[in-house]
Amino acid sequence: METEKINCHLINFSICLTDLNKTRLKKADNGKVYLNGIIRTRKEPSKFGDDLNMIYPKSKEEKELKAETLYIPGNARTVTFTDQSAPTMTEELPTKEDLDDLPY
Repeated sequence: METEKINCHLINFSICLTDLNKTRLKKADNGKVYLNGIIRTRKEPSKFGDDLNMIYPKSKEEKELKAETLYIPGNARTVTFTDQSAPTMTEELPTKEDLDDLPY
């Protein structure tokens, strides 16, 4: 049976909370405060290797006015794991022996 190799893609990011645009924070009905954002691909990676950037979403009014894009301060980059020793998926079901030593 042929197995399929799985590549894992992650996005590592950090956001500078000190420099956040506080007017973009929204308080939800549950009382928690949220920051909505968009992560998008950069045209060119930064000198630090960041290939993504984070922006604040535009309101309907901002879109109509063609307002400037506001960036969320921080950085983001894609990390891809392609380790050839990574686990693979098969269509085989586990046997009873495979499951006997499980703690539940």
